[in-house]
Amino acid sequence: MIHSALPIIHLLRLTAVITGIGVSIVCARAEAVSTATPLTTEALSFDRIATTDLPALKNSLEKAGWPDSHIRALLGLEVQRRLNPEPVLRFEDLKPFHFWHTGPDSLPVSNLNTPELVKARTAREELVRAKYDELFPHAETETGLLDRWEEQRRWGDLPADKRAQVLALLDRSARARDDFLESRGRMLNPQEWETLWQTNHDTRRQLEQLLTADELLDYDLRNSNTAARMRNELDAFAPTRDEFIAVFRLRHPLELAFEDKPHGGDPAIDAQREAAEKSALEKTAALLGPARFDDYLISLDPVCQTLRFDGRHARTDAATVRRLYRSFLNAKQRLASLDTQPLPEREAAATSLKAGIHREFRTVFDEEATRRFLQEQSLWP
Repeated sequence: MIHSALPIIHLLRLTAVITGIGVSIVCARAEAVSTATPLTTEALSFDRIATTDLPALKNSLEKAGWPDSHIRALLGLEVQRRLNPEPVLRFEDLKPFHFWHTGPDSLPVSNLNTPELVKARTAREELVRAKYDELFPHAETETGLLDRWEEQRRWGDLPADKRAQVLALLDRSARARDDFLESRGRMLNPQEWETLWQTNHDTRRQLEQLLTADELLDYDLRNSNTAARMRNELDAFAPTRDEFIAVFRLRHPLELAFEDKPHGGDPAIDAQREAAEKSALEKTAALLGPARFDDYLISLDPVCQTLRFDGRHARTDAATVRRLYRSFLNAKQRLASLDTQPLPEREAAATSLKAGIHREFRTVFDEEATRRFLQEQSLWP
Protein backbone atom coordinates (compact mmCIF):
# COMPACT_ATOMS: atom_id res chain seq x y z
CA MET A 1 0.00 0.00 0.00
CA ILE A 2 2.86 2.38 0.86
CA HIS A 3 4.59 1.74 -2.46
CA SER A 4 1.35 2.20 -4.41
CA ALA A 5 0.74 5.52 -2.66
CA LEU A 6 4.15 6.99 -3.51
CA PRO A 7 3.34 7.83 -7.15
CA ILE A 8 0.21 9.64 -6.00
CA ILE A 9 2.22 11.69 -3.50
CA HIS A 10 4.75 12.60 -6.20
CA LEU A 11 1.91 13.49 -8.56
CA LEU A 12 0.33 15.77 -5.96
CA ARG A 13 3.67 17.48 -5.35
CA LEU A 14 4.25 17.94 -9.08
CA THR A 15 0.75 19.32 -9.52
CA ALA A 16 1.37 21.80 -6.72
CA VAL A 17 4.61 22.94 -8.35
CA ILE A 18 2.95 23.36 -11.75
CA THR A 19 0.00 25.13 -10.18
CA GLY A 20 2.36 27.49 -8.39
CA ILE A 21 4.16 28.26 -11.62
CA GLY A 22 0.83 28.86 -13.36
CA VAL A 23 -0.33 31.19 -10.59
CA SER A 24 2.95 33.07 -10.79
CA ILE A 25 2.59 33.51 -14.54
CA VAL A 26 -1.00 34.69 -14.22
CA CYS A 27 -0.03 37.11 -11.45
CA ALA A 28 2.87 38.41 -13.52
CA ARG A 29 0.58 38.97 -16.49
CA ALA A 30 -2.00 40.68 -14.31
CA GLU A 31 0.72 42.89 -12.85
CA ALA A 32 1.94 43.75 -16.35
CA VAL A 33 -1.58 44.69 -17.40
CA SER A 34 -2.18 46.70 -14.27
CA THR A 35 1.07 48.63 -14.72
CA ALA A 36 0.31 49.51 -18.38
CA THR A 37 -0.15 53.20 -19.06
CA PRO A 38 -3.87 53.94 -18.69
CA LEU A 39 -5.70 55.60 -21.56
CA THR A 40 -6.22 59.27 -20.90
CA THR A 41 -9.14 61.44 -21.93
CA GLU A 42 -6.77 63.40 -24.12
CA ALA A 43 -5.62 60.24 -25.91
CA LEU A 44 -9.24 59.32 -26.61
CA SER A 45 -10.32 62.83 -27.58
CA PHE A 46 -12.49 62.81 -30.68
CA ASP A 47 -11.39 66.35 -31.50
CA ARG A 48 -7.86 65.06 -32.06
CA ILE A 49 -9.13 62.41 -34.46
CA ALA A 50 -11.49 64.80 -36.22
CA THR A 51 -8.79 67.40 -36.82
CA THR A 52 -5.98 65.04 -37.83
CA ASP A 53 -5.14 64.70 -41.50
CA LEU A 54 -6.48 61.34 -42.69
CA PRO A 55 -3.18 59.91 -44.04
CA ALA A 56 -1.46 61.00 -40.82
CA LEU A 57 -4.22 59.41 -38.76
CA LYS A 58 -3.85 56.16 -40.68
CA ASN A 59 -0.08 56.23 -40.18
CA SER A 60 -0.46 56.82 -36.43
CA LEU A 61 -2.93 53.97 -36.04
CA GLU A 62 -0.64 51.61 -37.95
CA LYS A 63 2.33 52.56 -35.76
CA ALA A 64 0.17 52.04 -32.67
CA GLY A 65 -0.45 48.44 -33.76
CA TRP A 66 -4.11 48.72 -34.74
CA PRO A 67 -5.36 45.80 -36.88
CA ASP A 68 -6.07 46.63 -40.52
CA SER A 69 -9.75 45.83 -40.09
CA HIS A 70 -10.08 48.37 -37.26
CA ILE A 71 -8.19 51.03 -39.19
CA ARG A 72 -10.42 50.55 -42.23
CA ALA A 73 -13.54 50.70 -40.08
CA LEU A 74 -12.51 53.87 -38.26
CA LEU A 75 -11.23 55.72 -41.32
CA GLY A 76 -14.23 54.58 -43.36
CA LEU A 77 -16.53 56.23 -40.82
CA GLU A 78 -14.35 59.32 -40.63
CA VAL A 79 -14.20 59.72 -44.42
CA GLN A 80 -17.98 59.44 -44.52
CA ARG A 81 -18.37 61.98 -41.71
CA ARG A 82 -16.07 64.51 -43.32
CA LEU A 83 -17.14 64.24 -46.95
CA ASN A 84 -20.72 62.98 -46.87
CA PRO A 85 -22.19 63.48 -43.40
CA GLU A 86 -25.63 62.21 -42.59
CA PRO A 87 -28.09 65.10 -42.30
CA VAL A 88 -29.24 65.84 -38.76
CA LEU A 89 -33.01 66.19 -38.70
CA ARG A 90 -34.50 68.65 -36.23
CA PHE A 91 -38.14 69.05 -35.30
CA GLU A 92 -38.22 72.57 -36.67
CA ASP A 93 -37.19 71.14 -40.05
CA LEU A 94 -40.43 69.16 -40.26
CA LYS A 95 -43.36 70.64 -42.10
CA PRO A 96 -46.47 71.27 -40.02
CA PHE A 97 -49.31 68.89 -40.75
CA HIS A 98 -52.41 70.25 -42.46
CA PHE A 99 -55.20 67.74 -42.92
CA TRP A 100 -56.20 69.17 -46.30
CA HIS A 101 -52.72 68.71 -47.80
CA THR A 102 -52.44 65.73 -50.11
CA GLY A 103 -49.77 63.48 -51.55
CA PRO A 104 -46.18 64.43 -50.72
CA ASP A 105 -47.42 67.72 -49.27
CA SER A 106 -48.88 65.78 -46.33
CA LEU A 107 -45.51 64.25 -45.41
CA PRO A 108 -43.24 65.68 -42.70
CA VAL A 109 -40.27 66.28 -45.01
CA SER A 110 -39.91 67.50 -48.56
CA ASN A 111 -38.84 65.27 -51.40
CA LEU A 112 -35.22 64.27 -50.83
CA ASN A 113 -34.83 62.74 -54.28
CA THR A 114 -35.10 65.76 -56.51
CA PRO A 115 -32.62 65.74 -59.43
CA GLU A 116 -30.53 68.43 -57.74
CA LEU A 117 -30.32 66.60 -54.41
CA VAL A 118 -29.58 63.25 -56.08
CA LYS A 119 -26.81 64.84 -58.14
CA ALA A 120 -25.25 66.46 -55.08
CA ARG A 121 -25.51 63.23 -53.07
CA THR A 122 -23.93 61.22 -55.89
CA ALA A 123 -21.05 63.68 -56.10
CA ARG A 124 -20.40 63.37 -52.37
CA GLU A 125 -20.49 59.56 -52.56
CA GLU A 126 -17.93 59.65 -55.37
CA LEU A 127 -15.69 61.83 -53.21
CA VAL A 128 -15.98 59.30 -50.39
CA ARG A 129 -15.04 56.40 -52.67
CA ALA A 130 -12.11 58.32 -54.14
CA LYS A 131 -10.75 59.24 -50.71
CA TYR A 132 -11.12 55.68 -49.42
CA ASP A 133 -9.34 54.32 -52.50
CA GLU A 134 -6.60 56.88 -51.93
CA LEU A 135 -6.15 55.74 -48.33
CA PHE A 136 -6.36 52.02 -49.14
CA PRO A 137 -5.24 51.64 -52.77
CA HIS A 138 -4.77 47.88 -52.55
CA ALA A 139 -7.83 47.04 -50.47
CA GLU A 140 -9.91 44.27 -52.00
CA THR A 141 -13.59 44.45 -51.22
CA GLU A 142 -15.92 41.49 -50.91
CA THR A 143 -17.30 42.38 -54.33
CA GLY A 144 -13.79 42.33 -55.74
CA LEU A 145 -13.15 38.89 -54.29
CA LEU A 146 -16.36 37.56 -55.81
CA ASP A 147 -15.47 39.11 -59.16
CA ARG A 148 -12.13 37.32 -59.09
CA TRP A 149 -13.87 34.07 -58.15
CA GLU A 150 -16.34 34.49 -61.01
CA GLU A 151 -13.49 35.14 -63.42
CA GLN A 152 -11.79 31.92 -62.31
CA ARG A 153 -15.07 30.01 -62.50
CA ARG A 154 -15.76 31.19 -66.01
CA TRP A 155 -12.32 30.99 -67.58
CA GLY A 156 -10.09 28.66 -65.57
CA ASP A 157 -6.60 28.72 -67.08
CA LEU A 158 -7.62 30.01 -70.50
CA PRO A 159 -4.99 32.54 -71.68
CA ALA A 160 -5.94 36.21 -71.60
CA ASP A 161 -5.81 36.62 -75.39
CA LYS A 162 -8.19 33.70 -75.85
CA ARG A 163 -10.53 35.14 -73.23
CA ALA A 164 -10.65 38.43 -75.10
CA GLN A 165 -11.41 36.67 -78.38
CA VAL A 166 -14.19 34.58 -76.83
CA LEU A 167 -15.71 37.65 -75.17
CA ALA A 168 -15.66 39.53 -78.47
CA LEU A 169 -17.31 36.58 -80.23
CA LEU A 170 -20.03 36.27 -77.60
CA ASP A 171 -20.62 40.02 -77.63
CA ARG A 172 -21.05 40.08 -81.42
CA SER A 173 -23.44 37.14 -81.21
CA ALA A 174 -25.51 38.73 -78.44
CA ARG A 175 -25.78 42.02 -80.34
CA ALA A 176 -26.80 40.19 -83.51
CA ARG A 177 -29.56 38.33 -81.63
CA ASP A 178 -30.80 41.51 -79.95
CA ASP A 179 -30.83 43.43 -83.22
CA PHE A 180 -32.78 40.64 -84.90
CA LEU A 181 -35.31 40.46 -82.06
CA GLU A 182 -35.76 44.23 -81.99
CA SER A 183 -36.27 44.34 -85.75
CA ARG A 184 -39.17 41.89 -85.35
CA GLY A 185 -40.63 43.54 -82.27
CA ARG A 186 -39.50 40.46 -80.30
CA MET A 187 -42.42 38.51 -81.80
CA LEU A 188 -41.05 35.75 -84.05
CA ASN A 189 -42.73 33.21 -86.27
CA PRO A 190 -41.32 29.65 -86.51
CA GLN A 191 -39.10 30.47 -89.50
CA GLU A 192 -37.66 33.50 -87.73
CA TRP A 193 -36.94 31.40 -84.65
CA GLU A 194 -34.94 29.08 -86.91
CA THR A 195 -32.95 32.07 -88.13
CA LEU A 196 -32.29 33.17 -84.56
CA TRP A 197 -31.14 29.72 -83.48
CA GLN A 198 -28.85 29.59 -86.49
CA THR A 199 -26.98 32.53 -84.95
CA ASN A 200 -26.27 30.34 -81.92
CA HIS A 201 -25.07 27.48 -84.11
CA ASP A 202 -22.76 29.82 -86.02
CA THR A 203 -21.35 31.13 -82.74
CA ARG A 204 -20.71 27.59 -81.57
CA ARG A 205 -18.83 26.70 -84.75
CA GLN A 206 -16.66 29.79 -84.41
CA LEU A 207 -15.98 28.92 -80.78
CA GLU A 208 -14.88 25.43 -81.81
CA GLN A 209 -12.47 26.97 -84.32
CA LEU A 210 -11.13 29.47 -81.79
CA LEU A 211 -10.34 27.04 -78.95
CA THR A 212 -8.43 23.78 -78.85
CA ALA A 213 -10.36 20.62 -77.99
CA ASP A 214 -9.14 20.69 -74.37
CA GLU A 215 -9.87 24.42 -74.02
CA LEU A 216 -13.36 23.96 -75.45
CA LEU A 217 -14.10 21.07 -73.08
CA ASP A 218 -12.95 23.10 -70.08
CA TYR A 219 -14.99 26.10 -71.23
CA ASP A 220 -18.11 23.95 -71.65
CA LEU A 221 -17.62 22.31 -68.25
CA ARG A 222 -17.66 25.78 -66.71
CA ASN A 223 -20.29 27.56 -68.78
CA SER A 224 -22.69 25.21 -70.57
CA ASN A 225 -26.28 24.61 -69.53
CA THR A 226 -25.53 20.89 -69.39
CA ALA A 227 -22.80 21.34 -66.79
CA ALA A 228 -24.96 23.72 -64.74
CA ARG A 229 -27.83 21.21 -64.72
CA MET A 230 -25.49 18.41 -63.71
CA ARG A 231 -24.15 20.42 -60.78
CA ASN A 232 -27.74 20.93 -59.63
CA GLU A 233 -29.02 17.42 -60.32
CA LEU A 234 -26.12 15.26 -59.19
CA ASP A 235 -25.47 16.50 -55.66
CA ALA A 236 -26.73 13.20 -54.23
CA PHE A 237 -24.56 11.34 -56.76
CA ALA A 238 -21.43 13.27 -55.67
CA PRO A 239 -19.44 12.52 -58.83
CA THR A 240 -15.69 12.44 -58.93
CA ARG A 241 -13.96 14.73 -61.41
CA ASP A 242 -13.54 11.90 -63.90
CA GLU A 243 -17.14 10.75 -63.49
CA PHE A 244 -18.45 14.26 -64.05
CA ILE A 245 -16.41 14.69 -67.24
CA ALA A 246 -17.39 11.26 -68.56
CA VAL A 247 -21.11 11.81 -68.00
CA PHE A 248 -20.84 15.34 -69.39
CA ARG A 249 -19.31 14.05 -72.61
CA LEU A 250 -22.40 11.88 -73.08
CA ARG A 251 -24.99 14.49 -72.12
CA HIS A 252 -23.62 17.68 -73.67
CA PRO A 253 -24.12 16.60 -77.31
CA LEU A 254 -27.85 16.32 -76.54
CA GLU A 255 -27.93 19.98 -75.54
CA LEU A 256 -26.09 21.03 -78.68
CA ALA A 257 -28.36 18.96 -80.91
CA PHE A 258 -31.77 19.62 -79.36
CA GLU A 259 -31.69 22.79 -77.23
CA ASP A 260 -33.49 24.76 -79.95
CA LYS A 261 -36.08 22.07 -80.60
CA PRO A 262 -38.90 22.15 -78.02
CA HIS A 263 -40.72 19.00 -77.00
CA GLY A 264 -43.91 18.42 -78.95
CA GLY A 265 -42.93 20.62 -81.86
CA ASP A 266 -42.18 17.81 -84.31
CA PRO A 267 -42.87 14.08 -83.70
CA ALA A 268 -39.86 13.07 -85.79
CA ILE A 269 -37.51 15.30 -83.78
CA ASP A 270 -39.05 14.06 -80.53
CA ALA A 271 -38.33 10.48 -81.63
CA GLN A 272 -34.73 11.40 -82.47
CA ARG A 273 -34.29 13.06 -79.08
CA GLU A 274 -35.76 10.07 -77.25
CA ALA A 275 -33.45 7.67 -79.10
CA ALA A 276 -30.41 9.88 -78.40
CA GLU A 277 -31.28 10.16 -74.70
CA LYS A 278 -31.78 6.39 -74.44
CA SER A 279 -28.43 5.76 -76.10
CA ALA A 280 -26.68 8.24 -73.79
CA LEU A 281 -28.25 6.59 -70.74
CA GLU A 282 -27.15 3.12 -71.86
CA LYS A 283 -23.61 4.38 -72.39
CA THR A 284 -23.70 6.01 -68.95
CA ALA A 285 -24.70 2.68 -67.40
CA ALA A 286 -21.83 0.89 -69.10
CA LEU A 287 -19.43 3.64 -68.10
CA LEU A 288 -20.33 3.85 -64.40
CA GLY A 289 -21.04 0.21 -63.62
CA PRO A 290 -24.16 -1.14 -61.85
CA ALA A 291 -23.62 0.34 -58.38
CA ARG A 292 -22.67 3.86 -59.41
CA PHE A 293 -25.25 3.91 -62.18
CA ASP A 294 -27.92 3.16 -59.59
CA ASP A 295 -26.53 6.03 -57.50
CA TYR A 296 -26.73 8.20 -60.60
CA LEU A 297 -30.35 7.29 -61.33
CA ILE A 298 -31.68 7.91 -57.84
CA SER A 299 -29.84 11.24 -57.68
CA LEU A 300 -31.99 12.39 -60.62
CA ASP A 301 -35.18 11.75 -58.64
CA PRO A 302 -36.60 15.08 -57.39
CA VAL A 303 -37.52 13.44 -54.06
CA CYS A 304 -33.92 12.33 -53.56
CA GLN A 305 -32.75 15.82 -54.49
CA THR A 306 -35.04 17.26 -51.81
CA LEU A 307 -33.61 14.83 -49.29
CA ARG A 308 -30.09 15.81 -50.31
CA PHE A 309 -30.98 19.47 -49.79
CA ASP A 310 -32.06 18.63 -46.24
CA GLY A 311 -28.92 16.55 -45.85
CA ARG A 312 -26.76 19.56 -46.63
CA HIS A 313 -28.34 21.39 -43.70
CA ALA A 314 -27.79 18.34 -41.51
CA ARG A 315 -24.13 18.21 -42.64
CA THR A 316 -24.41 14.63 -43.82
CA ASP A 317 -22.73 13.16 -46.88
CA ALA A 318 -24.26 12.04 -50.17
CA ALA A 319 -23.75 8.33 -49.44
CA THR A 320 -25.82 8.61 -46.25
CA VAL A 321 -28.57 10.44 -48.14
CA ARG A 322 -28.64 7.70 -50.77
CA ARG A 323 -28.86 5.04 -48.06
CA LEU A 324 -31.79 6.82 -46.43
CA TYR A 325 -33.47 7.29 -49.78
CA ARG A 326 -33.19 3.59 -50.58
CA SER A 327 -34.67 2.79 -47.18
CA PHE A 328 -37.48 5.19 -47.95
CA LEU A 329 -38.15 3.51 -51.33
CA ASN A 330 -38.09 0.08 -49.69
CA ALA A 331 -40.59 1.22 -47.05
CA LYS A 332 -42.89 2.61 -49.76
CA GLN A 333 -42.77 -0.67 -51.68
CA ARG A 334 -43.44 -2.74 -48.58
CA LEU A 335 -46.36 -0.51 -47.65
CA ALA A 336 -47.83 -0.97 -51.12
CA SER A 337 -47.51 -4.75 -50.77
CA LEU A 338 -49.65 -4.72 -47.62
CA ASP A 339 -52.84 -3.94 -49.55
CA THR A 340 -53.73 -7.63 -49.84
CA GLN A 341 -53.53 -8.28 -46.09
CA PRO A 342 -56.49 -8.06 -43.70
CA LEU A 343 -57.03 -4.62 -42.22
CA PRO A 344 -55.78 -5.27 -38.65
CA GLU A 345 -52.56 -6.91 -39.86
CA ARG A 346 -52.10 -4.22 -42.53
CA GLU A 347 -52.42 -1.39 -40.02
CA ALA A 348 -50.04 -3.03 -37.55
CA ALA A 349 -47.45 -3.69 -40.26
CA ALA A 350 -47.79 -0.14 -41.62
CA THR A 351 -47.32 1.34 -38.16
CA SER A 352 -44.21 -0.78 -37.64
CA LEU A 353 -42.76 0.19 -41.03
CA LYS A 354 -43.35 3.90 -40.46
CA ALA A 355 -41.86 3.74 -36.99
CA GLY A 356 -38.78 2.01 -38.37
CA ILE A 357 -38.18 4.54 -41.13
CA HIS A 358 -38.74 7.33 -38.60
CA ARG A 359 -36.04 5.90 -36.32
CA GLU A 360 -33.61 5.56 -39.21
CA PHE A 361 -34.16 9.13 -40.39
CA ARG A 362 -33.73 10.44 -36.85
CA THR A 363 -30.18 9.08 -36.80
CA VAL A 364 -29.36 11.79 -39.35
CA PHE A 365 -32.00 14.53 -39.22
CA ASP A 366 -33.62 16.39 -36.37
CA GLU A 367 -37.27 15.80 -35.55
CA GLU A 368 -38.54 18.74 -37.59
CA ALA A 369 -36.73 17.76 -40.80
CA THR A 370 -37.72 14.11 -40.35
CA ARG A 371 -41.37 14.97 -39.79
CA ARG A 372 -41.49 17.35 -42.74
CA PHE A 373 -40.04 14.85 -45.21
CA LEU A 374 -42.01 11.82 -44.02
CA GLN A 375 -45.27 13.77 -43.90
CA GLU A 376 -44.74 14.96 -47.47
CA GLN A 377 -44.20 11.34 -48.51
CA SER A 378 -47.14 9.96 -46.46
CA LEU A 379 -44.83 7.97 -44.19
CA TRP A 380 -45.30 9.85 -40.94
CA PRO A 381 -46.00 7.37 -38.10
